[in-house]
Amino acid sequence: MEDTPKFVVGVIGIIRKEDTILLMRRALTKSTNPGKWEAVAGKVEFNEHPNDALQREIKEESGLNVLINERPLAVCQVMRGTEPMILVYYVCDYVSVDVTLSKEHDTYQWANLQEFKTLCFFNELIEVVDGIFMSN
Repeated sequence: MEDTPKFVVGVIGIIRKEDTILLMRRALTKSTNPGKWEAVAGKVEFNEHPNDALQREIKEESGLNVLINERPLAVCQVMRGTEPMILVYYVCDYVSVDVTLSKEHDTYQWANLQEFKTLCFFNELIEVVDGIFMSN
C-alpha cells in the first residue's frame, strides 16, 4: 500500500452569466499550464469543505459574488504534472461585481460555448461545460 498514490482534491467553478461561461487565462509566470485558459479552480485544504474551498478560490481568483450549486455536476480523476487529482466540478451563477484578476491569471473572457471550446485547453472541462449547454 505504500506505493498507492495520494490524491489531491480540487474544485472547479463553472461560472455562468446568461449564455456565457467565465474563462481565465493562467499567467505566463505560472509553472503549470502557463497561458492556458481555464475555469476558476483550486485545491481543497485539509479540514475544508469543498464548497467553502470553491467560494474561497472564486473570491481569490476573480473577486466575483456567485451562487454555488451545492450538488457537484461532475467528478473526474486527472494528473496535474505528477500529482494525481480528483476534480469536483460545480455550476455557479454570477450574482454581481466585476472580475478582479489575481496574480494567477492575466486576463479573462465571458465566453459562449463555441469560444469556450476553442480557447479551453482541458478536454474534461470542455465536456462538462458542453453538457451544461446541452441540458438548457
